[in-house]
Order: sequence, then structure tokens, then C-alpha cells
Amino acid sequence: MGRDDRDGDDEKNRVQPPRVYLSHPGIVASTLFPVPWFLFWAYELALAFSRWLGSPWHTVDGYSGAKAAVWLALEPQDALDDARAHRVKWGSSSDRHRRAHVKKTEVEGWGWEGRVQVVGAHDDDDDISPHQVLRKSTGRKHGVVDVTAEDIVRFEELGAACWRDMEELRATWEDILDRQESDRQESAKGA
Repeated sequence: MGRDDRDGDDEKNRVQPPRVYLSHPGIVASTLFPVPWFLFWAYELALAFSRWLGSPWHTVDGYSGAKAAVWLALEPQDALDDARAHRVKWGSSSDRHRRAHVKKTEVEGWGWEGRVQVVGAHDDDDDISPHQVLRKSTGRKHGVVDVTAEDIVRFEELGAACWRDMEELRATWEDILDRQESDRQESAKGA
């Protein structure tokens, strides 16, 4: 959160909550897990083969995988607001020719944008998309059903419950750290 104290205008000095955006890199080959060079090479080849077969999520390298996160960081705020970007999981995608794109990702229980889609809306999006890889039907999990209003309510309730549990864990952790700090201070005084 930030405050602009350059002048007395209340509108400019208003504290604004941060906006949270979600992105994922797709499937990339990284050296996160130490494997022999020939296995890493075979893994990269398998990812490239998957991309050639049409998977939009196999971006293969980290630079292509960073596309969605960098796009979210550099896109003007007005454009993100117009795209309702805070309600979408943005993914880095790649086509057969290694051109990287930013693509909306469907989330189970949330859908594409956290709202119920009109029947046939996927087909409409597919017709207007200039790139095959950006069509909603490309890379969509087989057998997935469109989200319903009840699914979204359950998803939001689950999210709220998870948040409460995380806050409870955070408070417990802070209590543990406070006790350890007070124990250290008492032992330092006694020494």
C-alpha cells in the first residue's frame, strides 16, 4: 500500500489496497532438480515434442515461461482493469513456432474469469482469436465441464476457509516466535 504526500489533494493521498494477479509459466525445462545432462536434454526434447503436437502450455524455456508474469508487470493498469485481469489466471503459452503468448487459463471451480459463461461462448472466443494457441478450446482439459454459479460459490467458500486457516497458522507461528524470543531474553538475563 502506498501514499502520495506530494500535495494536499485527498484523492491522490488515498491509500489504495494492492492488486493481486495470478500467472503461471506453463511447463518449462529448468535445472531446479539436478539430473544428468542427457536426461535434461531428453526432457527438453519431450517438452518440445509436446509443443509441436499442439500443447500451448509447453513453453520449454524460462524466457518464454516468463511472458505472463512480465506482461502483468508491464501492462498499463487501465488495460489490466479493462481485461478484468485480477479475476483471471494468466498463463504463458507457446505455439508450434515458439512464439510466446499470454493466455487465459481455466481454473477448476472458478472457470475462466470467475463468472458463469454463456453456452457457446468458447466457440465465439475461438472464432475471434487471431492465433490458434489463444483459443479457449486449445489446451483445455478433456472432459471438463463449464463452471456453474454453485461451483463459483463453493470455490469462494473454500478460498475463504483456506485463508482463515492460513491466518490461524500465521498467528500460531507468531506466538511460537514470540515465546522463543522471550525465552532467549530470559536466558540472557540469567546468564
